[in-house]
Amino acid sequence: MGAGALGGVAAGALAGTVGAAGPGTAIVVTSLAAWMLLVFVLRRRLQRRVEGLDPTKPSDRKEIVNCISSLEFPLSSRISLELGLFKTFAIPSISAVLHQ
Repeated sequence: MGAGALGGVAAGALAGTVGAAGPGTAIVVTSLAAWMLLVFVLRRRLQRRVEGLDPTKPSDRKEIVNCISSLEFPLSSRISLELGLFKTFAIPSISAVLHQ
């Protein structure tokens, strides 16, 4: 039995699996492409919104920070807020005031 015979068996075994992606694969690929397009469009909209604001005005500065922190980094913003509140309320004097 030579190497050619083993190669033929392996090629025959794989012939049924190559290109045998079912309709579920097409749905996943299409959904992923649609998600990537949606993210691209929303990010460009946010970019145009932030570029239209004036960073020298205090109200616009607040809007820029709010847009970037809440839309680009929502999990980081939430965790940092929770950690800051936890640290504040863990101080004994503040806890005593809140307990009363």
